[in-house]
Amino acid sequence: MRKFFLAVICLLLSVENCFAFYEAGSEKIDVFNDKINILVKEIHIFADKIAAHNKPIFESRLTRKEREYVDEDNIEVSNVIWNRVYAKDFTLVFAAALRDKKFRAFFMKTTDPKFVFHGIHVGASVRVLEKFFGDSINNIGHKIGDTIIIFGPYYGGSSWLDPTINIRCKNGVITEINYDAGGEFDDSRGGCLSMKAVNFAESQARKMGMSSLNKLLPIFYDGQSIANYRP
Repeated sequence: MRKFFLAVICLLLSVENCFAFYEAGSEKIDVFNDKINILVKEIHIFADKIAAHNKPIFESRLTRKEREYVDEDNIEVSNVIWNRVYAKDFTLVFAAALRDKKFRAFFMKTTDPKFVFHGIHVGASVRVLEKFFGDSINNIGHKIGDTIIIFGPYYGGSSWLDPTINIRCKNGVITEINYDAGGEFDDSRGGCLSMKAVNFAESQARKMGMSSLNKLLPIFYDGQSIANYRP
């Protein structure tokens, strides 16, 4: 059976639609990326602290089969041994660790208004985002139904394994903030996931009233989504 390297959790959006008012390589894209990278770094630290200092509600040790991935046609074994899920109040974190059990966040979702990142928090008006990014929510966001999602950084189709965040808004209010470590689990960490842990996190997200993790599907290097994956 062919095995794939679970690379990253990424928002399934059309990049072109996200930046319909921006041109690739433009100054506006550069300004947007600079701003969103400020948030990425801050939220990254926040998510890692949760993984390092809190008790998980679920833990899974990956089997060797789950740790295998293909690298240039060679089957390699990821150094990731453990996956954990943390959930408290209105925040969910999925984390991974090597044998040393020093956990780092793979992704995070929060709907907790008390967590503030450069003035941006759940419950705040989208005007806070517009002020931070210096542009209209309609220009920097992607609309799906009655939800607007800001996603980035934008790489124009390259370097997509870097850490990202997405911010969900509805009726002019921020409703959810998400972080994805992306390529932070590439190479020696080999971002492999326990499907038991992923399924548990999905179930927990639903219980907590959060957006589905199916909107943040892990994808494989060959482009196949986890929806088609059967271990």
